[in-house]
Amino acid sequence: MGQPNEHWDEQATGDLRLGGQPWFAHYHTASFLRAIACGLRHLGRPPRSVLKTDLWNEGVEIDRDVLSGASGLDAAVIGMDISHGVCRGARRRLAGLPATQGDIRSLPFDSGRFDLVLDLSTSDHVDETDVGPVLREYARVLRGDGVLVLVFTHDGAIFSRLKRLLIRLRGRNPWNQQWFDVDWMARQLEPLFTTLETHDTGTLTVLRALRHLPLPLSRARGWGGRILDAEYSGPAGAVLRAISTYH
Repeated sequence: MGQPNEHWDEQATGDLRLGGQPWFAHYHTASFLRAIACGLRHLGRPPRSVLKTDLWNEGVEIDRDVLSGASGLDAAVIGMDISHGVCRGARRRLAGLPATQGDIRSLPFDSGRFDLVLDLSTSDHVDETDVGPVLREYARVLRGDGVLVLVFTHDGAIFSRLKRLLIRLRGRNPWNQQWFDVDWMARQLEPLFTTLETHDTGTLTVLRALRHLPLPLSRARGWGGRILDAEYSGPAGAVLRAISTYH
């Protein structure tokens, strides 16, 4: 990726946003919050230290800030991002948040430091060959009974295939977005982690054309919550995987 910090500083300066109505941001954030809740449940105790592996939502796409809405993270949360600009933005918004500039391929933290590592669509922005080193770094900085919450865009969705085709036609992928095969990712995780729970989520983010519909947030919360209940009720079948964004 060349100089990745400079690349992501440029993206942050450009303030590239997905945009959309408040209901769209709420659903996206609520999906990530459910993933965090799953991780806390499996940890089984209040975490003493938590690492969030990027701060894009806290520093740039602030309508989808995850840390402000997360419950159960009373411990010292440390955020990191590859972009200096994103770290600055997150520090300005979230007073007291330690925000460290760093690369997930070589984490600037001691071994065994964290109870919980939150990768909420971070590692799907590095090349496939870098995923192994990233996961080894997560395993290194986690305590022996620590939990990794990993959310990534997968290649099984119809929308993912269409988007990859458009990127190839345009010849541009400024976010270095990657789509990973779910079974392939499971094989990368297997030597390092025991998989405790899996879900396919983000079905509404597939329908990106709907994100500008001016739906009342109160109503959207209701049916969006029901969709999330279905997504997180158990392992997804083929239909849900075909229309979801994240695994």
